[in-house]
Amino acid sequence: MDFFIFDYEQHDYLVDSLLEASAEAHKSPKKTKEWFFWKFRQNPFGESILACVKEQDKIVGCVAYGKQEFLYQDIVLKGAFAFENFVHPNYQGKGIFKKLINLVSEECKTNRIKFLIVFPNANSLKGYQKMDWRKVEIAEYWLKSKNLIKTLFKINHILQPFIPNETNLKELKEMEGNIINTGKSKNTFEVVLDKEYLNWRFFTYPNAEYAIVENDFFYSLGRIGYRGNLKEVQVLFVNYKDLNAFKIKSVLKKYKEKTQYDLISFPISDQNPLKNKIKKSGFIKVPNHTNMCYKILDESLDINMAKLSLSAINYHTY
Repeated sequence: MDFFIFDYEQHDYLVDSLLEASAEAHKSPKKTKEWFFWKFRQNPFGESILACVKEQDKIVGCVAYGKQEFLYQDIVLKGAFAFENFVHPNYQGKGIFKKLINLVSEECKTNRIKFLIVFPNANSLKGYQKMDWRKVEIAEYWLKSKNLIKTLFKINHILQPFIPNETNLKELKEMEGNIINTGKSKNTFEVVLDKEYLNWRFFTYPNAEYAIVENDFFYSLGRIGYRGNLKEVQVLFVNYKDLNAFKIKSVLKKYKEKTQYDLISFPISDQNPLKNKIKKSGFIKVPNHTNMCYKILDESLDINMAKLSLSAINYHTY
C-alpha cells in the first residue's frame, strides 16, 4: 500500500476512486467530482490537506483537514477541522487510520497549522485518545419549545434524533452584508466567520433546508428538520454587530415567523458569547452526544482549547 499526500493536479485521476471508497465506508450516496473540488479546494481559507492510501491505484483510506482561521486574543491563528475520515471496510483493523493521522499531522505542521480539531463519534473517540489526542467537554445543546404544554405531550418525539430536511438551494440568496462576529474582546477565542466563507459554505452545495433571518443588527442561518413530528430549527450561527445591544428575542421572533417551528435550538460550546442571553430566554440545556478532540501541532503554543467558542456551524457536516 502507498501512503501519500494528495496533490490536486497530480492525483486528479484518483478522485473518483476516493469518492467511491468514501461512499462505501460511510454507507452514503457517492458525491460528484464537482462537489469534491468545492469542499476540499475552494475553501476561502485554503486547500484542504488530504492524507491518502491506495492499493493498485484504488483509494482505500483518507484523512482530510480543512483549513480554518481562528481569532485568539486579537491574534489570527491557523487551525484545521476534520473534513473527512475513512478507511474502506475491507482494510479496517490494519493500523491504516493511525498512519494517515500521523501523515496528515506532519503535513499540517509544514503548512504552519497550529492545531487540529475533530468531532468523533462514540466509536472513534477511544481511537483518538489512544493516539494522545485530548478530549474537552465543551459541547452544549440548548433547546426551547414554542408551546411547552403541547410539547410535553410529545416527549417521545423530543427524544428522537434530529433529521434535517432536504436542501432548498434554489430558494436561498447569498449573504450580502458585511456583519462579522470576530474581534469583540481581548479574551476572544473563536472561529473566523466572514461573508466569503459563509457564501462558500452554504450557497453552493447545501445538504439541508436552511432559513435565513436578518435585520440591521444581525444575520443568522438555521437548519430546519424534525424530531418525530416536531419541527425544529437548529441555529447554526448568529453574526451580530454589537453583542451588548443584540437581543436574542429578535432572532427567535424572526425564525418563528419564517418557519413556524415547534422547537428551536442552539448547539454551542460553553464559552459561546450568546450563552447567557440564551439561558435568560427560557432555553433548557439538554443532553448531547457531541465529542471534541484536538491535537496541538505547535509545541510553543500556549493556549487553552477549552476556551474555544463554537456554534452549530462547526459541528454541522458539509
